[in-house]
Amino acid sequence: MKILTYDEIDSQEAFMLNINALWWPLTPSRVEDLIKYDDRWSSDSLLYAVDKGKIASQVVGLRIPTKTADGEELSLGVAGVATHPSHTRKGLSTFLMKELHERSVNEGVRMSFLLTRSSFVAYPLYVKLGYRDAVDFPRCTKPLVRKKKPKKSILRKFRKKDVRDLDKIFERFSRDLYGHVLRQKNYFDWRLKISDSLKAMINVVETKDGVGGYIVKRQLGADIVVEEMVVPAKKNMDRMFREIECGDKGDYITVLPLGGKKQVNYVRSRGYMTDEHSWGKVMVAPLKKSFAYKEISRLYGFKDGKFSLLELDQF
Repeated sequence: MKILTYDEIDSQEAFMLNINALWWPLTPSRVEDLIKYDDRWSSDSLLYAVDKGKIASQVVGLRIPTKTADGEELSLGVAGVATHPSHTRKGLSTFLMKELHERSVNEGVRMSFLLTRSSFVAYPLYVKLGYRDAVDFPRCTKPLVRKKKPKKSILRKFRKKDVRDLDKIFERFSRDLYGHVLRQKNYFDWRLKISDSLKAMINVVETKDGVGGYIVKRQLGADIVVEEMVVPAKKNMDRMFREIECGDKGDYITVLPLGGKKQVNYVRSRGYMTDEHSWGKVMVAPLKKSFAYKEISRLYGFKDGKFSLLELDQF
C-alpha cells in the first residue's frame, strides 16, 4: 500500500471516487482552482492510499488559520474521507488519518477539526481517533408568513463593487468571535471565482448608510434556506427577517445560524423551531497528548458560544 498525492494518481479515478462516495465533483480544474485561490489548500492536501495502482481510500487535509482567545492558531481541517467499496473495513481511513495527523504535528499543528453528522458510518471512526463533539450545527425552521412584503426592501442583488464592503462587514461581524473567522485577503473576489452559483445566492442588506450586511440564501423548491447571515446591527436583522419571512408560495424558511450562540438565540427569539441537539457536528481532536480538549474548548469559546464556522468557511 502506497500513500500518494493528487498529482501522482489517476485524476479520473479520483473523480469517480468522490462523485460516488461524496457527490463531490472533484475535477482536475476544480483542484487547480482550489490550490490557486484558496490559501487553505496546497499541492499535498489530498492523500490517497493506493493498492496495486488503484485508489483505495482518500483523505483531504487543509491548513486553516483560526482565531482563539490567545491569538491566531494554525489548525488542520479534515474533509473528503472516502474509501472504495472493494476496500472497506481494512482500516484504510484510519491509516490515512493517522498519517495526516503525524504530518500536521511535524508542521507544528496542535489540533484538528472536521465536519460530519452523527448518523454517518464514519462517525465512530472519528471518535476512536480522538475526536469529540465540539459544536452542533443547528437548523432552525419556521412557517412562511402569508402577507405582503414591506414596500421598501432592505435586500438587493449582489453587485461586483460590493466585494470590499462585504469583506469589511464580515470583519466587523466576527470581531468578538473565535474559530474559523480569519478569512484571507480579498475573500469574496476569489470565492466568486470558484463558485458559479454563489453570486445569485448573495443578497446585500442596503441601508441609508450603505451596505449593512449580507445573507446567502437559496430556494429549496418554493421554500427558503438562509445558509449564512452576516448582519451586525440588530435593527437591520429585524428588517431583513420581516422581509424574507413573507412568502406567497412555499411552506417553510430554514435558517442556519452558525455565527455563534448570539445568532442562535436571536433566531429562537423570532419563534423558529430548533432541536436542542442536531445531527450535524463540528468535531475536534488534540493532535498532541500534552494538549487537552479542555484547553481547546477554552481557546475557541465552545461553552461561551463564541465559536463560529459559517457556511462559506466550511471545508
